[in-house]
Amino acid sequence: MNIDVKVANENELKDAILLSEKYCYKNTPDKNHGFTLKPIDESYLGSAYVAKIGNKVIGAACASDFSKKEFERYDVDNNSFCKEIGKVTVDEEYRGMNVASTMLKFVLAQFPNVNFYATIMEKPVENKASKALFESLGFKRYKIINLFHKSVNLNEEVGLYVLKN
Repeated sequence: MNIDVKVANENELKDAILLSEKYCYKNTPDKNHGFTLKPIDESYLGSAYVAKIGNKVIGAACASDFSKKEFERYDVDNNSFCKEIGKVTVDEEYRGMNVASTMLKFVLAQFPNVNFYATIMEKPVENKASKALFESLGFKRYKIINLFHKSVNLNEEVGLYVLKN
């Protein structure tokens, strides 16, 4: 099967959001789940990328600018130039076919001289598949951050993974 990866257009963005709702972000107040059609350097929300087989969107990911808020939230040296990569979602039917890896390699190739970070849940749920995926692409764990979400009264530990180019 030929997997095509590209920047999402408006219709593909809708499909990316539906995939995200189905598998990742069921109870988020952000109706777009952080995805946008804006070019990555115009918004901290960044651009949506999709993986397709034919006309069907089977995966989505997002790359975004590292905002001042993110530097403060994750306590990262704000003299660094970073972008976030994440919100990776693959339709269950197509898992195990390197769809996520293909998408992330495509995104990283668009920005060869940029440092990236990814946040991966550590607790209450450990996301072993995401860790393995990002580590296979050269990301290294930088630190663990404790976050408290008042809206859902939840403490979580998030691993901050960094890829330095």
